[in-house]
Amino acid sequence: MPILFIHGVSVRDESGWQQIELLLRTYVAPKIAPDPENVQITYCFWGDQGSKLSWLGSSIPDSPATIALKTSIKNVRKGRQKLASLSKTAFKNPRFLKVKDRKRQSEFRTHIIGRLASLSREQLSDVCTAAIMQNRLFSKKEQALLSVAADDVIHKDESMHALKRCNTFEQETAFLQAEI
Repeated sequence: MPILFIHGVSVRDESGWQQIELLLRTYVAPKIAPDPENVQITYCFWGDQGSKLSWLGSSIPDSPATIALKTSIKNVRKGRQKLASLSKTAFKNPRFLKVKDRKRQSEFRTHIIGRLASLSREQLSDVCTAAIMQNRLFSKKEQALLSVAADDVIHKDESMHALKRCNTFEQETAFLQAEI
């Protein structure tokens, strides 16, 4: 049985198709065929047939919803910047934490952030995938391959047992990076 992938309305180019095809072959094809490597996967691209907005859409006035969305995005960015600034201060300045030695500072940070081993497999997979997708050093195809690899590692019982044996957050992240 072939797989026909039809993209959404706002897709105007074919970038990202390789990672979608990889994910379809990895997760969908095994569910519909005994030989997933030989399932035909076709991309039905029609985005080039859509309308083209004049001046890249600048002629369209902002609606109240668009204005609210832009404001919300600005507020989220400001919040992230404040959190990043606070994190840098909190985790690097012992006087701010009132924790003077490095071991206690690391324990405090782990307590605030939490341990990766305490997450469910789905949550941990989401965290790893988000970290991979934010890394601009990888191509889209590499991001897809690494995401699939992360999911495979996380769903192995041996990996989760090894992760639970790690003593610190840093050890957990180093272990996951090495395994993926």
